Amino acid sequence: MSGMQHRFPNIETQMKAAEISEIIKPCEAHVSRPNEDVRYLLTDSRRLAESRGTVFFAITTKRNSGVKYIDELYQKGVRSFVVPTDCSVEYIDANVWRVDDTVRAMQQIA
Repeated sequence: MSGMQHRFPNIETQMKAAEISEIIKPCEAHVSRPNEDVRYLLTDSRRLAESRGTVFFAITTKRNSGVKYIDELYQKGVRSFVVPTDCSVEYIDANVWRVDDTVRAMQQIA
């Protein structure tokens, strides 16, 4: 997948996972780790540098789907995912936000 891991430019701008729901207004959310700090926005699973504080956006393109990388990222320690509404991924100890448009959700947070 093309994309990268973006770090919020200023430590003061860090947010908690619970705040993401307020910003992106998901269709459905399972937030099991509401107090987790969010520091990185990831769209390309190959560019994972730090799992703690990373939110992965499962973006779907004509050639690929970020959904297929979720299990791999979960195994590497990522515990926050923004996914399309039709994605059935569910982890009891992870934050999962289901949205109509993952790109728009990322833009709203960034």
